[in-house]
Amino acid sequence: MDASMTTEPAAPAKPVSNFNLANRLTAARFGLAGLMVWAFVAYGFQPVGRWLEVGFFALAMATDFLDGRVARSRNLVTELGKHLDPLADKATMVPAVVALAWFGVLPWWAVAVIVLRDAWVTLLRRLVHSRGYGTIPATRLGKIKTGVLTAMILLYLVPVETVLPLGDAWLVLRQTLMWAV
Repeated sequence: MDASMTTEPAAPAKPVSNFNLANRLTAARFGLAGLMVWAFVAYGFQPVGRWLEVGFFALAMATDFLDGRVARSRNLVTELGKHLDPLADKATMVPAVVALAWFGVLPWWAVAVIVLRDAWVTLLRRLVHSRGYGTIPATRLGKIKTGVLTAMILLYLVPVETVLPLGDAWLVLRQTLMWAV
C-alpha cells in the first residue's frame, strides 16, 4: 500500500479558551459600564460628568462592536461569549437609560419599554437554550436596534448644545431616535 494513500485521523481541534481576546473585550464592557454608573453618581448631569459618561459609554459600545468581529475573524467564538455579550449590552444600556430618566431627560415610559423588551428577549433566549435548541444568534434587526439606541443615548448624554448650538434640532433628533428604539 502506498504511504500517500493512507489517511490518518485529523488532529482534534484545539478548544477555544474562554479567556480569549473577544471574551476579555466583553468583560471590559462590564467594567466600563461600572465606571459609567460611577460617573452618573459622582457627577450627575453636569457637563464634566456628561463627557465622562459619554467616554465610558462610547468605549463600552466600541467593545461591543469589536468583540464579535474579533471572535469571528480569529475563530474565538465560545458559548460563554455568546451568553456574556448580550448581558454586557444590558449592563451598559440599562443604567444609561435609567440615569437619563433619573435626570429628567428621557421619559420613564421609554425606559420601561426598552428594559421590558430587553428582559423579554433575554428570557426568550434563556428558555430556548434551556430546552436544548442552542443559542439564538443576534439578528440584523437586533444590531440595528442596538445602533439606534446607542446613537440615542449618546445624543442625550453629549452636551451638544454647548458644542454645536442648533436649538430645537437636537431635541427633534433625540426624540426621533427615542421613538425609533
